[in-house]
Amino acid sequence: MAVWRKNTIFAIQQLSKFVIDDNDNVIQDTVLLDIGIYEKFWTYIDANIDGSKLLLVATAHDGVSAGSLYEYDVLSGQLQLLFDQTRNVASARYYPKDNTKVVYYSFGDNMNIGAGYYLYDKSLGQDRLLFPYLSSAGWWETLHGFDVDPNGDKLLIPISQAIGQFDHSKPPKLGIVSLLQQKLDTLSIDFNFSFDRTGLWVRYNHDGSKILYCCFPDNAYGFVANDNSEVGIIDASTLTKNTLNVNTNDESKYGSVQLAPNWSPDETEIVFGSGQVISSGQAGMRMSQTPLIKDKKGTVMT
Repeated sequence: MAVWRKNTIFAIQQLSKFVIDDNDNVIQDTVLLDIGIYEKFWTYIDANIDGSKLLLVATAHDGVSAGSLYEYDVLSGQLQLLFDQTRNVASARYYPKDNTKVVYYSFGDNMNIGAGYYLYDKSLGQDRLLFPYLSSAGWWETLHGFDVDPNGDKLLIPISQAIGQFDHSKPPKLGIVSLLQQKLDTLSIDFNFSFDRTGLWVRYNHDGSKILYCCFPDNAYGFVANDNSEVGIIDASTLTKNTLNVNTNDESKYGSVQLAPNWSPDETEIVFGSGQVISSGQAGMRMSQTPLIKDKKGTVMT
């Protein structure tokens, strides 16, 4: 999993920084943090608009998305704990045009009480519930890839139809939350369920006119993911999909499993994690050791 800011890509593998040239070639590769001294697994990363700060989620349990939320200052190298693992944070986004605020999704306490989307004001040290919501997949949801619209008044959320760890019989849906009206609507978009694609990750572009998405299989971080992924771009006005060819494994008919695509700064390319699928129902390593870059037509740019 990786995010791209200016000429730098940040990836969760050991929290690495890749500086790239104009042709997308890596010219510098730096390990920023060793996860072992904090938790056990980095499961999520995001960055503010200029790439000076990173949001990170760490968990001590393989296959569980909930954990602690950290903020990493790229310039100073300092890591600050925002919420410990009792908050069960799955993912977080900087509030549009305001680095002092963070929107995050929490599964609530160990009984899922308090699950929902929160706004945390770092300068005041205060947070408040924006919208109560509990994903039916629970902590076993591989990645809760929600987003905030550019105006900050709506949430784009993945609606998992998986029930806990074992019932994965339906594809996900995409929801949009009006924070003013406190209303959740399900958008009329269908995703290719294939065998076991129960997860959904979404990212608005800069003006909210397009949505980059990834419909991924259960346990996409693990060694057995049972399927590849559907990746594409949705027109936010018409809700039409343009599916991208992001296969990175031409040697197998089963292709590759992708996770967490993110826009390039100019929105002409995307960066994502990918791992080959060796045979039906069995995936290779959970992600490639370096992030992969593709343009919007699906051409590999590594």
